[in-house]
Amino acid sequence: MSTFFRGLVTRGATFLFANVAPAMLLPRLLGNTLYIGSSVARFRQLVLALLTRSGLALRMSFILLLLGP
Repeated sequence: MSTFFRGLVTRGATFLFANVAPAMLLPRLLGNTLYIGSSVARFRQLVLALLTRSGLALRMSFILLLLGP
């Protein structure tokens, strides 16, 4: 808290953290719920599928960027 009062953490940074905190907290809670409700192997398969999809989406967006409008 003292870093806030010394001015090391600005009001804008605090506002940005308040906006980003739910984006960090909600996926963590969802992941915990899925992990508790399934087996370890099934959870690993789910994480692998999500990582594969996000990697493919990133690759496709880069290819589209290279092709241009």
